[in-house]
Amino acid sequence: MATYAIRGGVEGKRRLDLLAEMMAPTTKALLADAGLEEIHVRIVHPVHTGRAPARAMSLSTLENIADAVVAEGLATAADLADTIRELASFTDDPHSLIACPRVFQVWGRRTSCPPA
Repeated sequence: MATYAIRGGVEGKRRLDLLAEMMAPTTKALLADAGLEEIHVRIVHPVHTGRAPARAMSLSTLENIADAVVAEGLATAADLADTIRELASFTDDPHSLIACPRVFQVWGRRTSCPPA
């Protein structure tokens, strides 16, 4: 099975993960700069098993961006078709564990309204 259909392969994926991890603290700082207090951060990492419809999200996304991926030269049409076929097979297997990207949730509250 192809690892990733993105430029840079595993290294490219590692860089995207690092970027995502850097965004949560930045977002927290933006909320603090906006005057929010009691700021919290939660990381949610959705995982789907069995026959849950959400398991097809990665496959659906890849199918919908396929033309753009090829147009940008990130993968050849043949490589992408192979990857989509392999991902479809993996998605159809009820024993496969499919994890979606991590989601960073950042929230706080404002105790006073800023001057108008």
